[in-house]
Amino acid sequence: MPTGRYSVTARALKSVSNAVYATVLPGETAAGLELQLGPGAWIRGTVRLRDSREPIAAATVLLSVVERDVRILESISDSKGAFAIGPIAGGTYDVSAHVDGLRPVLVRALEVPARAVIERDLFVAPGATVTVVVRRDDGKAVAGALVSVAYSGFVADSTLPAGLTNEAGEVPLTGLPAGSLMLLVQAPDRGLATREPVDVPSSGAIRRVITLPERPAVLRGQVSGGTRPLGAGPIVLKFRRDNPGTWGERVAGTDGRFVLELPRGVWRLSASQGERKAATVTVDLTQSPDSIELTLLDPPVRPRACVRDLAQRPVPGARVFYRAESARGMTTTDGTGCAQLGPFDDAVVSVSAELESMRGSSSLRGNEDVVVMLHPGGLVTGNVFGDVPVNSFELELPTEPDMQPSGISRTIVGASFAVEVPAGSWVISARSDDGREATARVDVRSEHETRVELHFRPAQPAEDARGP
Repeated sequence: MPTGRYSVTARALKSVSNAVYATVLPGETAAGLELQLGPGAWIRGTVRLRDSREPIAAATVLLSVVERDVRILESISDSKGAFAIGPIAGGTYDVSAHVDGLRPVLVRALEVPARAVIERDLFVAPGATVTVVVRRDDGKAVAGALVSVAYSGFVADSTLPAGLTNEAGEVPLTGLPAGSLMLLVQAPDRGLATREPVDVPSSGAIRRVITLPERPAVLRGQVSGGTRPLGAGPIVLKFRRDNPGTWGERVAGTDGRFVLELPRGVWRLSASQGERKAATVTVDLTQSPDSIELTLLDPPVRPRACVRDLAQRPVPGARVFYRAESARGMTTTDGTGCAQLGPFDDAVVSVSAELESMRGSSSLRGNEDVVVMLHPGGLVTGNVFGDVPVNSFELELPTEPDMQPSGISRTIVGASFAVEVPAGSWVISARSDDGREATARVDVRSEHETRVELHFRPAQPAEDARGP
């Protein structure tokens, strides 16, 4: 098992366990995990046709975890359209129902409390049918072409139908939602793809003929290693043109030579081998150039950041934020307390890390690794005052403009608060139930308590708010 932090659960016939988090380190075994089974939650309902509410048998109901978009359970509706998914742990899930020839339905971010039974019917609806006919520029049908559908762009949507054309070059796509969609066609023998927009009606059937690109031009070229020789991995060529939208990729020979057959027009070509990439080159194939050369550049910088506490121990699971001119992002340290950053081309990169109330920052130069020391936070305590009694309020400590770690938000009951935060300068804001606000700046020192008082401004009278 790779090193890292894992969530472990157990499932029985009618029970599901709590989630236990385990960190796996190199050469070590994560032992002694205790999982306690308890009653799990269930999602039950009936799959129905939207207009007639008629139950639908043999519908496939899928359950996915929202945070990771991972499908975990599946259920098939019975003769009365009923389905049941469980037992599951409490959490947030996506639930979808799929029936051949009908438009699928997706319920996003369904909150399921622990041990609860959620009753939810799923309504599928008839969609339109688009019969796609794929032909060559000479009018001959193309069999075996893959036709898929996207809402936009060049990537097919897995929830929408797809299929291969028959000997007549036709494929019916049923259950499509109404609106503007994009038909994507991949020709198996040419290695090219094309896309065309289509306006899908709310019901009924339409027919759409798509002609593949014209007879291609021949382009020969060479990929060179530039300052270093070519490596042993595959050299991948990518080519694309926007009007009409057509794209594809090929693998060059081990010596970097390639021959491409592309439709005439203006193309953008690029090459890569591992982390080394060549600058994109624009080629006008209406003029049939003899050859081109693509030069691989040195790979971008990808240093590591290792997070340690004050005792110099590795800190797994810490969030690491990096910022440079060419890139910025966030990652998480592995079981060794380190994380890979980048890639980026900058000489100087700002790095910060946080875990609970501990935070640290540093910077790196070039391809050097960097160590970020986490320092304990401090305690901010105080009271909120107003012209009326304060029963509860929202307390927020937003992120600093020059730091990427997240801010803090708490709901406080009563008029006093105590919040542990990372050391640094913070602007604290409080919002009362009736919409009044109070703010104050506080400098928090590591392992120290800092007191602050927040005073809500008096509510403005209604007649003053209206003005003269």
